[in-house]
Amino acid sequence: MSSVTSSRLSDGANWRKNWSLFQGLVEQHDILGQKIDFSELKKNVDDYFLFDMCMRCADQIYRPIINGKAKVREKLNKEFGRPITDVAGYDAKLEKLRLIVERLENQFNISKAENLARRILATGDAAKLQLKENFDVVIDFEGDAVQRLTAIAHLYDNRPVKVTDELISWAEREKPNKVS
Repeated sequence: MSSVTSSRLSDGANWRKNWSLFQGLVEQHDILGQKIDFSELKKNVDDYFLFDMCMRCADQIYRPIINGKAKVREKLNKEFGRPITDVAGYDAKLEKLRLIVERLENQFNISKAENLARRILATGDAAKLQLKENFDVVIDFEGDAVQRLTAIAHLYDNRPVKVTDELISWAEREKPNKVS
């Protein structure tokens, strides 16, 4: 756990190294004939692993919501003009806009208590619907975020996570190329 948590303060977790360390720990205890239950440790490491996978996709959901809300503000400025004469109408529309969640707060705490991937997807779906129905603004989510978050949601529901190279690549941050 120390390896998982300490690496978060630097360049981000090295999941290949972390899972190798975990597997080595389990294997060494098996070789020594020690039957230790690592399920609680595995659950805690899975929490961080799943969280990191979600965070690599989350901006592909959140960014379009933020951009959609910015488009709505532009539309409202054109519709109501300056100075605003219909203050009540403007305020009512701003309140509807304000109610659209663009980013979940306390995501790590959410990930430990429930399926964060599913919550991110639900946040995106709700925002997409509200933007379309209330303001006629259409947003689309970027890249493969929806498919990946759907797969991660399935992993949350079917723990313990069976770690693969593909999942490790989903969790690891891309490291910037160092200039020599």
